[in-house]
Amino acid sequence: MLRNPVYCLRDDGATIRKRLGVVYLMRNIFARVKAHITARQAAEAYGLRVGRNGMALCPFHDDHTPSMKIDNRYYCFGCGETGDVIDLTARLFRISPFEAARKLAA
Repeated sequence: MLRNPVYCLRDDGATIRKRLGVVYLMRNIFARVKAHITARQAAEAYGLRVGRNGMALCPFHDDHTPSMKIDNRYYCFGCGETGDVIDLTARLFRISPFEAARKLAA
């Protein structure tokens, strides 16, 4: 019986990817980061001051009053910027989403 060239079974029965290892790694790291870190935690760690109500000054445009709501995700009512923790980190540091996920996982 021929095996599917993309998949292979380990002794424990878990499916691993051979050719698509990078895609699997990226999905895995994205899922783990999103499961353990909120956008609010990352924003506070990177120096954004988030109020008790979850509002902060948007770092993506010239903001004088808090217009960005930050919780598990973020949304700016001023410029319309939105995303999750990985998007926030990637946008703040001008890096790729994969590099942002690696930065958050470190």
